Amino acid sequence: MKFVVVGQGAIGLLWYSHFVKANLWPALLCSPRADETIKHMTLIDDEDQQHIFSLNTIKPENMFDADVIIFCLKAYDILPALKDYREEINRNAQIILCHNGIISTQPIEELFPHQTIYTLLTTHGSKKLDRFTIKHTGKGQSQLGELQHTSHNSRQQLTAILNKACPQVTWHDDIKHLQWLKLAVNCVINPLTAIYNINNGSLLQTQYQSLIKKLCEELVIIAAKENVDLNSDQLIENVRHVAKVTEENCSSMLADVRNGTTTEIEHINGYIVHLANKHKQTVPANLSLYQQVNRLTTVKNAK
Repeated sequence: MKFVVVGQGAIGLLWYSHFVKANLWPALLCSPRADETIKHMTLIDDEDQQHIFSLNTIKPENMFDADVIIFCLKAYDILPALKDYREEINRNAQIILCHNGIISTQPIEELFPHQTIYTLLTTHGSKKLDRFTIKHTGKGQSQLGELQHTSHNSRQQLTAILNKACPQVTWHDDIKHLQWLKLAVNCVINPLTAIYNINNGSLLQTQYQSLIKKLCEELVIIAAKENVDLNSDQLIENVRHVAKVTEENCSSMLADVRNGTTTEIEHINGYIVHLANKHKQTVPANLSLYQQVNRLTTVKNAK
């Protein structure tokens, strides 16, 4: 199989480097703003060992032969990228979307009505130290599931290959439920760490527990309206577990706020606010965090 990784962010480079380590010889499609003169990337693994890999970068017009294309992008960049590269993607290629938050699948299905499309959820920690230097800050797990049009054989093969490259990868028929579980964690950890300028582990402190409980309770109500069955106690436990195992990590949203770049708040707490409006519900805790993060980025960008 020929793999193309789209995106030179922390997760995109993590997958690219692990494909190289597994001798799967991927290609990397960078954004136009990337420095094309750089020919190598550096991975510092979870044991602090340094690995240097050659960068096999390609242009969009050279991705047509790809069998699998993994879009490791911010949620708000997924649909624009799919539109931009639509003509360069082989009809038989399998598309994997890897991002935080939840995005509407309808426009994606309209763009690729006959394509095999998956979503990939991951809890691996990866931090960018430089443009093409990353640190694998913590081993995690990944879940793969279909959005549309796949066969049993192809999904087994694809899961096995991804698991070989960066374990553990498992297949899940009900990926929507897992998306909501991850969304709940993102709805708590990302905005709170961004607003209070703290690492993930600080959220284990007593002062944040009441708000975390309210956020999770609101998520359960909205999920039910979308026919997703969640339990607030389980969500709270998931949040605490992720905060614990990534206690020294800086969330992606906090990094975005510090760097003055666009956050994924629209596809995280903003997604909950949107669904609440749709179902005529109120979610004051999620709405407050959504508004606060937006104010943070507005102030940061105004300076």
